[in-house]
Amino acid sequence: MLAGLMLCLTSFSQVRVGIGLQGALPQSDFGDAYQFGGGAYLEPKVSFNNVEVALNLGGMLFLPESLELGDLDPALIVNTTVVGYYFLSTPGVKPYFGIGLGPYFTTIYSIEVNPSDPANPESHKSKSTEFGFMPKIGINAGSFDLGVSYHLAGDIKFLAVNLGFNIRKRA
Repeated sequence: MLAGLMLCLTSFSQVRVGIGLQGALPQSDFGDAYQFGGGAYLEPKVSFNNVEVALNLGGMLFLPESLELGDLDPALIVNTTVVGYYFLSTPGVKPYFGIGLGPYFTTIYSIEVNPSDPANPESHKSKSTEFGFMPKIGINAGSFDLGVSYHLAGDIKFLAVNLGFNIRKRA
């Protein structure tokens, strides 16, 4: 039955996969601890006229505010959000807005280097999962996508800019 539903959905829709790079500026308390982040995303999508439903799989590595060799605590954030997009009906370049919801998986690595023994650093990691919210706006020009999103998941808050492209497959 699920296979039949998927076949029916893809028969009346357009299937695309978005892939790209993103950069981020941490905000609030998260911005006090981290200075910037960078990463990539993969986003399978199904489109129906001006509406699109996607699964955004993104990963971002954030570098700490202090980049001292003796104490380095980078953070890795992976989000798996379901995003609904609405595209404005314009010829050529299509502006859009969207809202995403889903879990954010955070791992903070503590790397301590002992000055007397720099070849053997100690490392620890702490993990957490928070439910997050992601409003997003952008423009889609053919296969290219440029967007700005704001991620809120517990104490994690950051503004991200993505640049990517879409691979289209007509059903």
